[in-house]
Amino acid sequence: MTFKVVCNKCGATYTDKESIELARKWVAEGYAPCPNLDCPGELEIKKVDLAGK
Repeated sequence: MTFKVVCNKCGATYTDKESIELARKWVAEGYAPCPNLDCPGELEIKKVDLAGK
């Protein structure tokens, strides 16, 4: 299964392995801030539907 990380405010999307692993760790700790310092959003881990491409 493939995943991506998306900010719930600015929509920034990250698909690299390192970002996904960090987001999983941060989400488990209760807070996953967007790496864009101007954005107050939080990162969410989403499944990627490869069949829909």
